Amino acid sequence: MRDSIKTNISSIRKYTKDHQELLRAHHFTYDLISKGDDSKHYIVMGINPGEQGSEDTCKGPTEETSEYDFFEVHGENKNRSATEWSNNARYYLGDKGNIVMTNFFFWSSKGLKGFRERFGYGFNSKKSNKHLDFCKRMNFSLIQIYKPRLIVSPGIGLTKLSSRYDFGDPLETIYDHSKRARLVQRYEYQGIPVVFTKHWTSRWGVTSEEKVEVKEYLKDYL
Repeated sequence: MRDSIKTNISSIRKYTKDHQELLRAHHFTYDLISKGDDSKHYIVMGINPGEQGSEDTCKGPTEETSEYDFFEVHGENKNRSATEWSNNARYYLGDKGNIVMTNFFFWSSKGLKGFRERFGYGFNSKKSNKHLDFCKRMNFSLIQIYKPRLIVSPGIGLTKLSSRYDFGDPLETIYDHSKRARLVQRYEYQGIPVVFTKHWTSRWGVTSEEKVEVKEYLKDYL
């Protein structure tokens, strides 16, 4: 397992160096592990890493991986955004399993507005953002290596990537109490549940009641 992971991380490092615009990102995130109390694995796949406070820790370009985590290496506590992300992952997935964190796009930006300004194209631009296909290959490899019990993607709008990732048609949709917006949408990939949820943080509009509802839904797959 470790040899395959090391090979993948080395491939991402090389890919980054080979594409000049990716070197503008502070860091990339892939195979960042939050260890649990047993050997089960869950994968959390975000849109792409944020950068709030990262430059205060160290200069980039650098990485957050199981091989090198710039927060740990530089002896700093994780910034507010990174801590909130980790805490939310543990809230929704519990303490037992290992959480493997990755992204649909590995390289960081200051939000989606900053994404376009930095890289020169929109996140889901099929014509311009060719890096999504490289990330897809690396993420599929991660899935094959860890064989997770569950893949979770915070951000219900990310279901637009489901066809690009060969997740098929949605198997179940849960709506919020207004019945107008999706709270949860479930797919499947090679027998593994793939669950997209409303984004986990309150600034994206999730209520405390919705957080509890999503947590209860995910319990069936843990």
